[in-house]
Amino acid sequence: MVPYNLRALFNAMGGNDEVVPRLDSFFEELNAGPDSPHAWAGNEPGLEIPWEYDYAGAPWKTQKVVRRIQLELYTDGPQSYSYGEVPVISYLDPDRVVVAPGGSGRSKIASQNVTDSSQTVERSASAPSGIVLSPSSGSYTAPPAASGADTVTVSTSSGTPEGFYEIPIGLRSSDGTDLPDLVLRVVVAKPGSLLPYFNNTGISPDDDPGCANFDLVGWSYSAQALEAAGLAPGARVTHDGLAFEWPSVPPCQPDDRAAELLVGRHDARHPGQRDERAVRGQITITYTDGSTQTAQLGFSDWTLNGGGSRPSYG
Repeated sequence: MVPYNLRALFNAMGGNDEVVPRLDSFFEELNAGPDSPHAWAGNEPGLEIPWEYDYAGAPWKTQKVVRRIQLELYTDGPQSYSYGEVPVISYLDPDRVVVAPGGSGRSKIASQNVTDSSQTVERSASAPSGIVLSPSSGSYTAPPAASGADTVTVSTSSGTPEGFYEIPIGLRSSDGTDLPDLVLRVVVAKPGSLLPYFNNTGISPDDDPGCANFDLVGWSYSAQALEAAGLAPGARVTHDGLAFEWPSVPPCQPDDRAAELLVGRHDARHPGQRDERAVRGQITITYTDGSTQTAQLGFSDWTLNGGGSRPSYG
């Protein structure tokens, strides 16, 4: 197998007309083991092989083989992927909605029917205080081997606090089968807020440190230690004459933006920190009148080398 130059390999084999039958023969068995000339889908290095049909001009055969693998080999996985146990596979599109206080947004609740008969999906949801899901219940139909969907609107009141919310959605098929629940995530944020762009959870309570992962290897800030230092959620912090608002986010929720600055991480509007070591780089500031200015931006290591160093900048 030459995984990085399939076209050259297939040309050397005599073209697509020679390759497709060989792939067909290969997939006569899906999980034959290491001593067989057929597929061994249980072995990770071979998981990409069904997509080689795409390069041989037969993409529909990729779909066919992947579906066979899902239905025949993954029966011990979650029920939503177990053929014969649930009739539909459900999902949200998108599964996260960003709305301003007093605003609204939309999402689609959809289901892929994996049976040969029409399926009706009944849904119900209970939104948290300050959030309204409309309609909160209903049903939709998924034709045989096809998908069906229902569109819902998420609304907030003008007084809904900024933050992260979850709306659990219960699903049931027309024959009474309980389907796996879905969770619609809602971010309430004022225009211009960085809250929707937070993509990392960096603060955890001392009794649940595993819920956050600031440095991407399992470590995070202690919520109790930060609060003792005056950095409770939403606190206003002044340093060197500049005022910053600490993210108004409870522990275990996304609270910072992981971004690259050379090899670093920074947040343009909040105090920044760098995992592993101090870093500095050049940034460009664009003003509302269109003019620009360059400046140096630097961050210290987030633990100050375990407390053994002083801040590198500021």
